[in-house]
Amino acid sequence: MRVNNLIKMGELARQLKKRDELAKKLFCKIPDKQEEHQEIIRILIVEDDPVDQERLKTFLSEQEKYEVIIKGNGREALECLKNNKFDLIVLDFFLPEMDGIEIYKHFKKQQEYIAPAIMITANNDSRNKAESFEVGIDEYMIKPVDKLELLARVKSLLKSSQRQRSLWADYNKAIEKAVKDTMTGLYNNTYLKEYLTKEIISSQNDKGALTLIMLDLDDFKNYNDVNGHVQGDEALKKTAEIIKNSIRSSDLAARYGGEEFSVVLPSTTIEEAYYIANRIRKNTADYNFTGQEKTKKGNLTISAGVAELKEDDSLYDFLERADKALYEAKRRGKNNVFLAAKENGL
Repeated sequence: MRVNNLIKMGELARQLKKRDELAKKLFCKIPDKQEEHQEIIRILIVEDDPVDQERLKTFLSEQEKYEVIIKGNGREALECLKNNKFDLIVLDFFLPEMDGIEIYKHFKKQQEYIAPAIMITANNDSRNKAESFEVGIDEYMIKPVDKLELLARVKSLLKSSQRQRSLWADYNKAIEKAVKDTMTGLYNNTYLKEYLTKEIISSQNDKGALTLIMLDLDDFKNYNDVNGHVQGDEALKKTAEIIKNSIRSSDLAARYGGEEFSVVLPSTTIEEAYYIANRIRKNTADYNFTGQEKTKKGNLTISAGVAELKEDDSLYDFLERADKALYEAKRRGKNNVFLAAKENGL
């Protein structure tokens, strides 16, 4: 069993490395971060026998950091697992409604990170034991459970679990570094281009609308020179926040570089995108950036260029038309939104 745990740890590390490399290459969606390991260890016991319930709870509750929850059948257990996170699960093999194997299978389907599990049973059948290990159960114990053996196995599994959580945390950090701009928290330029390339292909194949907004803070160099780089960085962070709060959940915002930002709007026409771009412009102009009154222009504002995808657009073509529209918005007085026409390349 100890060898089995070590093999699982090694396999997890290899899989996370593969996923890390693939995510960096394909820029897949970032998984939700796993929560840091809690001070209190939460253990779920799924057992229908009142005597065994009390026995297991007594053994585990003697440990100061162990919080023990008991459920008597599969339905209650799955409902509890759906709404709560546990560090360890102790399952009886034979239970009402569904056995411990079925409960664990369902649990694995609804969770990305799987807590370690101990199967307990009064039936010392080698086939049940083999089946338990095949579905991923970590330990198998025969009733009546010995207190010292149970506590030793729980301690060992929790230590292994902490190492697994650490691997998950490292994985998430690596992925976030690969696709996010560290200052603003928006997606970075590399991710933007990968994502936009895929959206261009999808939209052209499906004959669907796709719009791109390019944004640039007006006279930001002057703001930076007057207020200093630290305050300039804070202004960029706030602008990123304004952009995120001004777009829809289906839109993707990125930092294109310096004080320039981009928003990709799938299934959106240029007319619809105008309202979103103008909302970003207005929300930026209305915000009172620290130190903006010291600059030549007063309020820190943003200009936007909007372009809709053409049938024969490449990534470069699409970006260039949106960038030209942004330049035109600047030329026309800044704090402005300009729409690129499909017909004439601008």
